[in-house]
Amino acid sequence: MGVYTIVVALRRGPPDGAVPGHEFLMVQNRRRGDRWELPGGRANGEETPLACARREFHEETGHDLEDATLIGERRGELGDGFVFLGRAGPRRGAPLEDEIGQIRYFARLPGRGDLSFPDDPYDDLFAAVRARLGSAQGQTRSGPAGR
Repeated sequence: MGVYTIVVALRRGPPDGAVPGHEFLMVQNRRRGDRWELPGGRANGEETPLACARREFHEETGHDLEDATLIGERRGELGDGFVFLGRAGPRRGAPLEDEIGQIRYFARLPGRGDLSFPDDPYDDLFAAVRARLGSAQGQTRSGPAGR
């Protein structure tokens, strides 16, 4: 089925969320009943996973994706998935109007009925984010953990 990407873009937030001390960006997808999802999508042709993540993030949020780090891979019936951790950089456009209704930061996931992909393994995804942030905290303050 090809390559797809998921982007977890963080900013500072409350200490008691899904990723303590951070909020994560989600987009409201008009084509999926105005439900919320993490930015991402399918690769075009021979596009690399990182190039796909950057393009999809920009198309869905209007922002550049900065400090992108691969934190997980998925293999399954949907194809080869790549999960990136990063942050929203400068806004250089608008989200695709026919696809995205709103972009918003959350400390916790919206209700499962408000998610485009309610059966996605969010617990595993956020555990990978917390693990990555925990391993980065003594090493550098320039990535998502330091913003």
